[in-house]
Amino acid sequence: MKILVDINVVLDVVLARREWLMESARLMDAAEKGVINGYVAGHTVTTVYYLVQRAGSRTTAGKAVRDLLRVFDVVAVERQDLIEAVASKITDFEDAVQAVCAAKIGAEAIATRDVKGFRTAAVPAQTPGAILARMTP
Repeated sequence: MKILVDINVVLDVVLARREWLMESARLMDAAEKGVINGYVAGHTVTTVYYLVQRAGSRTTAGKAVRDLLRVFDVVAVERQDLIEAVASKITDFEDAVQAVCAAKIGAEAIATRDVKGFRTAAVPAQTPGAILARMTP
């Protein structure tokens, strides 16, 4: 199962956001173990570094990025992807870029807590919990 993981799910784990930590961590664990093929968009990595550095330190941010790169494949964000995102019906530009990246790799789903933000995406958006439920018989 090929899944693009939205930045909010990554940040739930990296910043230990209690309310969503458990499901997001389980999804990332599934990616780490190869149960799912997990991907993040290239801009997710840079944004995670920036936010973690602001909340902590360069050392913590570097570790977060190394962990991300160990667990996930990265979808390059190219000029054409940004053009498609700007033209998208998705009103939040960052979400639109995520959606374009998901379609680009043929993902089965976008793992996000913001399912409503992806209503018009070509790839369906689901919460980490919903994706995990699909994986268990």
